[in-house]
Amino acid sequence: MNSILEKYIVDTEDVFEDIYESKNDPVKQALADLLDKLPNIKSEEWTEIFSRMNSNSMGAKINTIEAYIVATSKIINGYAVRNKYLFANNQRDISFFNSIFWSKINHPLLKEFLKAVANKIGIPEYIASSVRFINKLHKQFIQDIYFEKTTDKSSTFINLQNGTLSIGQSGIKLEEHHPKYFLQYICDYEYSKNAKTDDYLDVVKCHIPSIYVQNTLQQSISQVLVKNFDNGRKICLYGLSKNITDDFINMLKEVIPNDLIQDYFKNDNAKLEDLFVNFKDISKDKQSLEKITFISFEYFSEDNLPKNICTNKSAVLNWLINGAREIIKYQQVYIAQECEDFKERFNLVNLFVSKTNLIKTKKHSKSIVTSYENVYREYESFCELQDEDVLTKTKFNRELKSLGFESTRREVGNVWFAKFA
Repeated sequence: MNSILEKYIVDTEDVFEDIYESKNDPVKQALADLLDKLPNIKSEEWTEIFSRMNSNSMGAKINTIEAYIVATSKIINGYAVRNKYLFANNQRDISFFNSIFWSKINHPLLKEFLKAVANKIGIPEYIASSVRFINKLHKQFIQDIYFEKTTDKSSTFINLQNGTLSIGQSGIKLEEHHPKYFLQYICDYEYSKNAKTDDYLDVVKCHIPSIYVQNTLQQSISQVLVKNFDNGRKICLYGLSKNITDDFINMLKEVIPNDLIQDYFKNDNAKLEDLFVNFKDISKDKQSLEKITFISFEYFSEDNLPKNICTNKSAVLNWLINGAREIIKYQQVYIAQECEDFKERFNLVNLFVSKTNLIKTKKHSKSIVTSYENVYREYESFCELQDEDVLTKTKFNRELKSLGFESTRREVGNVWFAKFA
């Protein structure tokens, strides 16, 4: 700066790194790293750049300011790609790939970065500081970084510390981080096939006596990792207190990225809790029970849990991955016969028939029959004793028919070929 400028104008050094570099912000760290790698272009080199740009132009020479703008945008993108960084303009959002995952960049931060870049690569300070110049550079840069997101609809991806785990019909494999997946998060743990044991998960499994039921629990949860796969069932953890159920779900939430849950339910507001159902909220008719997978736990209380348990996330992930691998192999979620048999004890109409000894009678004109009203009244009394909600008459009649009971119409109304023994 010459003496007259020094007398009246304070010289401002670029402070991008001081303001924005943060050890707790990987995006700002990466921007500062990219800024550091950019060249300091001398005035004679800019003269050569302008000469080459004009050599390809038709007619009048390119305006110096316009030349700075176009060249600066190309320089940033070139050095970004060279250092495994990438900028993207997709649906008005500006995103930055910091070699591991994508993050959105707000426009004030981007403009400050562009200003710092202009200073770093040798653009005269009073051009680089111009609002008009920065705004035009901002528009040029956004145009140059247009990016059309493509989605692999056959696989799911989990972004981990040591790579991206790909889960698809062709198999499960760990790949290097890559911008093409457009993953906007990074999990705080690694994928390790050697991580086999998690204390909490081991305690949970040891209170499920059947290995087959353990496999059902594993695959019923793992299905959220398999693209476009849904067996249409929710999971009921029968025998667990609310506190233990919440702890178990929270452990899984630390491992399963929420974008997989949202994709599984096709709902941006979905959460992992939506995969589970409380026993008290289940309607005890056969049709409703068909949509539930019961996992029965034996003698599991908070006293069974070791104190100060720390989740081994890599081990929990391995458990889920093994479940996903079985689903992909057999194209279905394995449901143990014990789980199917277990739900019979909750079909209230079936229990009603058994407990009240309602038996079928032969279907002919002189057979003993019982009116719809009498059978339903007995059912209502049974539900009251069981402290359970009563099904509507229509649902109740449908349930009885599914159990093989037949009916007819008499002068007194509809009757069942049945009696209470």
